[in-house]
Amino acid sequence: MRDVQPRTSKTASAKLRWAGIVMILAGALIAFLLERTWLLDGDEDTWENFVNSRSAGATEFWSTITIAFNPSVATIVSIVLGLAIWLLMKSWRNGLFLVVSMVVSTIITHALKAFVGRERPPEIDRLIVETNFSFPSGHATAVSAMCVSLALLASSRIVSRSRRHFWLKLIIWLGAAVVIVVIAISRLYLGVHWVSDVTAGVLIGSGTAFAFAWMITVPKAAPAQPATPGVTPTR
Repeated sequence: MRDVQPRTSKTASAKLRWAGIVMILAGALIAFLLERTWLLDGDEDTWENFVNSRSAGATEFWSTITIAFNPSVATIVSIVLGLAIWLLMKSWRNGLFLVVSMVVSTIITHALKAFVGRERPPEIDRLIVETNFSFPSGHATAVSAMCVSLALLASSRIVSRSRRHFWLKLIIWLGAAVVIVVIAISRLYLGVHWVSDVTAGVLIGSGTAFAFAWMITVPKAAPAQPATPGVTPTR
């Protein structure tokens, strides 16, 4: 089915695309810093702080979070929402955008895991079982790709520049950021990742979404209504 809505402006698309590419490269380049003393010290200090702050209630909470937002769930949600947007909103580009962002970020993650081959934190201090390599965090990558893609799509539907719509966009992006931070913390608390792993994952997942934002189509802004003589327009 043909999507007749206009795409995002070329200038905005180019800016988002380059921002995304820079974020992906920044996340990938962390792999070349993994032997630096300052980064290793930061990873170990952060890991120790989380290990020393554990409690029964917190462990149950963070375990639930990491299960609820695992990469498989994020992938399924992205595919289902992509199909829903395609079929219900008649916008195949927007639906495909969700799926492409998730698939590409997953490919990058698996490629880096195989290339870097970084070991996870000591197994004795892990609260859940993980068998693959540590860098980058698959959870952080997948959730970041999903949340940023959804935030881009949702905010693109708000074409008005009113103050109310500004706050609505802000809430959308804050919500996405909160979810990303929460899943990142869960991986650190459970002892299955170093902080550099989740940092790289967030950069790669978010960057992939920005890099493919050119696929998004936006609704046409409603034409301005002519002012009625004698009536003061509302602000």
